[in-house]
Amino acid sequence: MNRRKLTALFIVLLTPFFLYPEEIRKETRIFAVKDQQELKMDIYSSCTSSVSAQPCLLFVFGGGFKEGTRDAALYTDYFRYFADKGFQVVSIDYRLGMKGQKAPGIFNNKPLQHAIALAVEDVYSATNYLLQHADELNIDTSRIIISGSSAGAMTVLQADYEKRDHRETTRVLPDGFQYAGVIAFAGSVFSKEGTPSYDTAPAPTLFFHG
Repeated sequence: MNRRKLTALFIVLLTPFFLYPEEIRKETRIFAVKDQQELKMDIYSSCTSSVSAQPCLLFVFGGGFKEGTRDAALYTDYFRYFADKGFQVVSIDYRLGMKGQKAPGIFNNKPLQHAIALAVEDVYSATNYLLQHADELNIDTSRIIISGSSAGAMTVLQADYEKRDHRETTRVLPDGFQYAGVIAFAGSVFSKEGTPSYDTAPAPTLFFHG
């Protein structure tokens, strides 16, 4: 079963639980401009006001780093479910590093490595935007969870791995910041050094594979 079908099956199986009686509002913002491309985020939140800051789910779509959109219908119920549970749900654009490229050979992983690096960089930019606008968006910065499907799952796992490993790429984020959790649908960490080794224990992580 391929990754996109796995994600679709998971969402279908959970459909009975995706009951959201409250109205959900959606707002779109530009969080960065890179390579002449506007990167946007959709913010889903409950219309019921909350006095206290809310947890945030930052989502990265799948598509093999070649295709996909932040607002694909496949993910809508997932967003609305968490928004109804009191999360600020943020689904983001990222640069598709493999778009228009032929599939690299099995021994050539440089194109994939580059695509992951671009996507992770964009996740960090989106995270920075949320941190800087946390008061306005009513986000608890200590409870930002990252989630993704397929290529998006690889991206969020890589983002947490590099942050916990204090890589140079993570200097754009505050020193004390760490993601509160990871939800990955069919993803893995990209490592050229064998089994990933974390300087700091990884965030609590929920994996779905099939």
